[in-house]
Amino acid sequence: MIPQIFEAIIPVFLMVLIGAAFHRFGWMAPALETGLMQLNLNLFFPSFILGKVIGDPLLNEFATVGWAIASGYASVAAGLLLSALVARLLLLKPGQGLRTFTVATAIQNYGFMALPVLVALFGEGPLGVLFLHGMGVELAMWTIGVMVLRGISEAGWRSLLNGPCIAVVLGLMLHYVGGAHWMPSALLGTLRSLGSCAVPIALFVIGAAIASQARMEPWKFQARTVLGASFTRLGAIPLVVLAMARYLPLPLEIRQVLLVQAAMPAAVFPIILARMYGGHPATAIQIVLATTILSLGTMPWILKWGARWLGL
Repeated sequence: MIPQIFEAIIPVFLMVLIGAAFHRFGWMAPALETGLMQLNLNLFFPSFILGKVIGDPLLNEFATVGWAIASGYASVAAGLLLSALVARLLLLKPGQGLRTFTVATAIQNYGFMALPVLVALFGEGPLGVLFLHGMGVELAMWTIGVMVLRGISEAGWRSLLNGPCIAVVLGLMLHYVGGAHWMPSALLGTLRSLGSCAVPIALFVIGAAIASQARMEPWKFQARTVLGASFTRLGAIPLVVLAMARYLPLPLEIRQVLLVQAAMPAAVFPIILARMYGGHPATAIQIVLATTILSLGTMPWILKWGARWLGL
């Protein structure tokens, strides 16, 4: 299984590295990076979601929909609790990275990096479930995640009105009114064609964004932050997420999604959250860089051991 896993994850990391290299050597203007990110979030990824959600038979079960969203929310909530505990053990203090450590470590790269790995291991069957799971992650990130950074009054509820979340809701509505049967095949084909651009462009932009943020934000290597975050994100949190997959009465496809989510490194977006809400971006950058690099080694083993434990 290890060779199969490496075949799944190596292209993901190569696309991220290519994006970072393009930024590093000045081959892509900052305005183009921003434009590609907006185009992906507002067109390509919503098109991809609509093309996969409409007509997905797994979503006919309301229990599957509910569990998918709840598992996304619960995985982030559990990650926040664990990360907060580790941050306290590391003696981090407010104003010196405690809150940013907690949020950046808790939120996994739940979409663009997880998607190609999930497809490589289990095919396209669980994709609709992955998008709903991602919606639960978004709900947690913009509510309790922002509360950790800035307090209850700053929770970013309006930020849930973004392209991917709207596409999930719209896709479910069209699915339940039989859109797969009456929508023109040309329209569905267009959505799928546009959606095929989503993953490679996203991974490319993620690499550029990591390189860009690392250059913009002056930071000094902090060994305890990097080691603590890596242990938590790539060790403790995967155990909790895999335990959820094993012991909760979840459909097979949600367990497959949770297996892949457990192996993911830290998400890039908490770097932006730290900037938006007065956090400590340097801490988030170190966590993203360290866990992304280390996950190249840990991901195959988490996926292999987790699949065996879950009987997948």
